[in-house]
Amino acid sequence: MSVIYVGNLDVDATVRDLHSELDRYGKIKDIWIARNPPGFAFVEFEDGNEAKEAVRGTDGRTIMKNKVRVEISKRAGA
Repeated sequence: MSVIYVGNLDVDATVRDLHSELDRYGKIKDIWIARNPPGFAFVEFEDGNEAKEAVRGTDGRTIMKNKVRVEISKRAGA
């Protein structure tokens, strides 16, 4: 499994919004969206290759009015 970071996320984005944008890349295990402070999320994929594909396909795209930054997460345990 592998986790991606989604930055510059619209403050009104929901789990459903992210799931609909990212599930085309593979099986999503979990999505956590920050609320305080808002603007970022972590999305866990079951397969590392799918996570890498999601980064390639989504980084720099506009999701809900914002151009997002997407990368493989560097957080502990990811």
